Amino acid sequence: EQGQPVAGWYAAERLALPEIIHAYTMGPAYMAGKQAVQGSITPGKWADLIMLPHDLFTLAPTDIPAVAPILTLFAGEVVYTAPDL
Repeated sequence: EQGQPVAGWYAAERLALPEIIHAYTMGPAYMAGKQAVQGSITPGKWADLIMLPHDLFTLAPTDIPAVAPILTLFAGEVVYTAPDL
């Protein structure tokens, strides 16, 4: 199938969850030159974040893709709340 390695994926090359979270948070902030105001939950930084219903570090890796945000904040304001909250 297109996009799939012929020999399959190599488990030794996978990223750990902390590396993945960093790649989705601090990585883009650094690339945009905004690490002083974005990328982590730190006093003085912009409050753009999501809240998840589960701690990703306690889930099986195969369960993580099914986790959906229950709350989204943008510029410190709630812009999304899951209907079942």
